[in-house]
Amino acid sequence: MRAPEHRYGTNNLILYIALVVLAVVAVGAIAYVVVGRGSSEDAEPTNIAVPTIAAPIVIPTAIPLPATPVPEPASEGEGSTNKKDEPQFAPDIQIGEVLSQGFVGMNLPGNYPTKAWYTFQIDTTTRDITVYFAVYDSDYANIVRTVQIDQYTEGEEISNAQLGIFYDEGPARTVQFNRSEGTITMTQNYAQPFGPSLFSPDLRVALVNQRMSMQDSSANIATELQLDLTGLSDSELILFKHTTPDVVKRTLSEIQSLLKQIEDNRVK
Repeated sequence: MRAPEHRYGTNNLILYIALVVLAVVAVGAIAYVVVGRGSSEDAEPTNIAVPTIAAPIVIPTAIPLPATPVPEPASEGEGSTNKKDEPQFAPDIQIGEVLSQGFVGMNLPGNYPTKAWYTFQIDTTTRDITVYFAVYDSDYANIVRTVQIDQYTEGEEISNAQLGIFYDEGPARTVQFNRSEGTITMTQNYAQPFGPSLFSPDLRVALVNQRMSMQDSSANIATELQLDLTGLSDSELILFKHTTPDVVKRTLSEIQSLLKQIEDNRVK
């Protein structure tokens, strides 16, 4: 009696053997290709493209500039041709009829010798005398201070003085000393650009010269700002007033000592 056959048993065995044979053949083919290519590469070098790597972007670093060299003080004889030992110009002041004017030697506080320009002028109507003098910088290239004394009488105590302070950059400043009031009044105008207005004439009148006043609790120090909100004015003003009789007295006393030097050294 024959044993019964399993369905699909013989076909599975044949399929399995075929797959094993194909796998052996495939491994042999791969080995042949790899060995053959390696031997050809040893015999003839081949150029292989290498991917290019982009260089990193370098951000430049700020390099500090060297400090500006400070010139050393010139030795004797060096630069002496540019150094002026006396003023080269005088201010044009017209107050009244000139009595006396010119350059004069003066010794300022701190033992600082210099030359100043002065003028004595008289009002032909009131017969009041005004003294005006100007002090220059160390090179006599610019005027840095001016002083004007009204109602001056030689030998008598001065009652007022007006000091002008000038800067290389910035507006000039005026300081007035009044003995009878005991006050110091400083004014300074600040120039500003101006042009066509954006506002009507009536509104411009209301906007021009806006004032703001301030003072301390003692009322001895007062400040006033005068502003032009239209932009039509060519300057704005700050005014500072300080009531301090003792400081005013001391200031006028020192100015009088400078006047005495002018009186003693001027040509009469």
